[in-house]
Amino acid sequence: MNKKELEQKLNETEQKLQSLGDLSALIQDFNSKKQEMEALILSVQNQKTQFDEFSNSLPEKQKTLHDLLESIEILKNELNGREEKNKIAEEKLLEIQLKTNEINNLSLEQLGKIANEKLSNSFDNVKKELKNSNKKWFGWLLGTSILLLASVVLIVFWQTKQGDSIFEISFLVKIALTFPIIFFEFFVNREYSRSQRLIEEYEFKSSVARSLEAYKEIVVGLFDEKEGDEFKKKLDFILEAIGGLYSSPMANIKNNGIKEIDLAKAAKPIVTSVKEIISAMPK
Repeated sequence: MNKKELEQKLNETEQKLQSLGDLSALIQDFNSKKQEMEALILSVQNQKTQFDEFSNSLPEKQKTLHDLLESIEILKNELNGREEKNKIAEEKLLEIQLKTNEINNLSLEQLGKIANEKLSNSFDNVKKELKNSNKKWFGWLLGTSILLLASVVLIVFWQTKQGDSIFEISFLVKIALTFPIIFFEFFVNREYSRSQRLIEEYEFKSSVARSLEAYKEIVVGLFDEKEGDEFKKKLDFILEAIGGLYSSPMANIKNNGIKEIDLAKAAKPIVTSVKEIISAMPK
C-alpha cells in the first residue's frame, strides 16, 4: 500500500470518526429533547389532572356562584326596599318637622296673645281698683266742695248778721278759718286728678296690650324680607311698644301729663297776705 492510499484511508477513517462524533452529539441532543418531551408530557398530565379536578368542581362552583348571585339579588331588593322606606321616612320626618314648626309658631303666637291678654286683664283689674278709689276721691271732693261752699255761705251770713260788710278785715279773718278745708280741697282734687289720669293711662295700656300682637304681625309682614334700616325700624317699633306697656304710669303722667300744683308754693302767698292782714289789725 502506497502512501497515497494510506492518506486516503486515514481521511476516510477521520470522516467516519467525525460522523461518529456528530452521531454522539445527535444522540445527546435526542436525549435532551426526550427529557424535555417527558417533562412537557408530565406538565400536560398535571394540567390535565388540574383541569379534570376543575371540571369536576365546576358544577359546585357554578352552584356557589348561582347562590351568590341569588343572595346579591336578594340584598339588592332589600336595599331597594330600605331605600324606599328611608325615602318614606324622610318624607314623614320632613312633614313632622313642618308640622312641628307650624305648631311651634302657632304656640308662640297663641302664647303672645295669651300673654298680652293676661297683661291687658291685669291692667283692667288695676283700672277697676283705681275707679273704685276714684269714686271715693270724687265723693271726698264733692263733700269738701259742699263743705267749703257752706262754710263761705255761713261766714257771709255771720258777717252780714253782725252788720259788717264782706269788704272788711274781719271777713278775711273769718275766711282764713276755712284754710284747712281749702288745703284738704287741694289735696283731694290732686288725688282725684292723679287717679283719673292713672285710669286713662291703664285704659291706654290695656288697649295697646290687646292690639300689640296684631300690630306686631302687620309690622313683621311689612318688614319681613327687609334688612338694615327697615329691619331696625320694625325692631324699634316692637321694642317701643313693649317698653310702653311696661313703663311706669306715674312716669308717663309726670312726663306727658299736666304738672301737679305744689300746694306749699300755691298757698304761700295766701298765708303771707293773711299774716299781713292780721298784723295790721288794731290790737
